[in-house]
Amino acid sequence: MSIFKMNIIQAIRYLRKQKNIKQKEMLQSKRDYQTYNRIETEQRKLNLTELIEISNKLDMPIEELLSYCDYSKLKLIDKNFVLCTKLNIATDNDFKQLIDNYQYLKSINFKSTGELALYYDIKAVFTSKFPEIEEISN
Repeated sequence: MSIFKMNIIQAIRYLRKQKNIKQKEMLQSKRDYQTYNRIETEQRKLNLTELIEISNKLDMPIEELLSYCDYSKLKLIDKNFVLCTKLNIATDNDFKQLIDNYQYLKSINFKSTGELALYYDIKAVFTSKFPEIEEISN
C-alpha cells in the first residue's frame, strides 16, 4: 500500500507496524488495548488527546504523521509534480503552481521525509527548465 493513499488510521497502523509497536502499547492512558484496537479497526473515532498520545508513542510530530495522509498538502504537491512531468498535458498554470510549491517547500526549515523528497525531486527534474528552481548543491 502506498503511504500517500492512507487515511490517518491507516497511516498510524502502518507506522506502528514499521516501528514494531504492539497495539496494547499505543495508548497507555487507556486501561485496555481494546480501545486502541477499535480505533485502528475504524470502529471508533480517534480524538485529539489520543492522536497526541499516539504521535508521541510513534516519536513523530503530528504534522509529520499527517503528511502520510491522503488529504495533506504534500499529496497535492505530489500530484502537481507528477502532472508537470507529463509535459504534453501540463498547463502554464500547472507549472506556476509547481514553482509556488517549490518555494513553499524551500521555506520549510525542518522538512519531513516526504517534503524533503519532493523538494529534491522538483529540483532534480526542473532546475534546467525554471530559473526559480535552484540546482542541487552539496
